[in-house]
Amino acid sequence: MELDHIFLFATEYDLLAEALQMFGLSEGTPNTHPGQGTACRRFYFRNAYLELVWIANEKEARDSGMAKAKLWERAQYHQTKFCPLGLCFRAKNLPGKLP
Repeated sequence: MELDHIFLFATEYDLLAEALQMFGLSEGTPNTHPGQGTACRRFYFRNAYLELVWIANEKEARDSGMAKAKLWERAQYHQTKFCPLGLCFRAKNLPGKLP
């Protein structure tokens, strides 16, 4: 297993995105996550990326099948004290096909 990306819930994502661009990171296409209620901007490293995430649809974020991930609570980290970041991994060198 290896790191795929780091996500960070951000309230002032445009300012943070501008700083990341000034730092020299390349930005990918902005994205929405249908069914999760979130949207993002991604900044790429050589073999991973940083994803700035925010709530785009409050109802979806609270009521989605992703409730176990606590996305709404993570986005409200100033009040909830939930961790605003997460690590996502990808498989590396899988033996054969998965079932």
